[in-house]
Amino acid sequence: MPLGYATGKKAWREHPDADTDVLAIDVTNMILNIPNLEKKLLGYQWFADQARLREDDITIGEDILVVGYPTGLTQGPTNHPIVRSGIIATQIGSPFEDQVTGAGFTRRRSLRAFLIDGATVPGASGSPVLLKPVSGRIIRGNVVLSVPPPLLLGIIAETKYTPVPATTAPAIGFANLGLAFDAETIKETIELFF
Repeated sequence: MPLGYATGKKAWREHPDADTDVLAIDVTNMILNIPNLEKKLLGYQWFADQARLREDDITIGEDILVVGYPTGLTQGPTNHPIVRSGIIATQIGSPFEDQVTGAGFTRRRSLRAFLIDGATVPGASGSPVLLKPVSGRIIRGNVVLSVPPPLLLGIIAETKYTPVPATTAPAIGFANLGLAFDAETIKETIELFF
């Protein structure tokens, strides 16, 4: 039974910015009441906030992993997620500017988000974006041989599309880019429970 079921309180919190597509769900009761549930907990020390991004010199071009269930795919009956790779395509921590177009409107937006290149297809929304733990990263001009932890950089919210030239009819294709909201935005949404 989700938290709030008996108390009448919502078991989820939505980020207050309408353009920020991040939602946190309280799964405390599920964790406590299903003893054989396989789980791993992630503390804030694994979130790549601005201080951690600076400390570990995490920037454009870094290797990443995206873990999730794109288009509902799993590893057979195990229900294990699919792990895909890519890179950070835009700076984390700088506002990301874009526009959304709908039926008869176009609106600009400024988001605390970043783009990743690769690993994004429809159905990837909600997938965590992790710094890929590789040896030999360059931090402030020095090669570091120790393997960093797989820090949480953000969470996928959108797959980006691009027009594809066609001779018979216009089409839209995947740009192989995904929009991810940063770890600080996730933390901010979680803290709406407190």
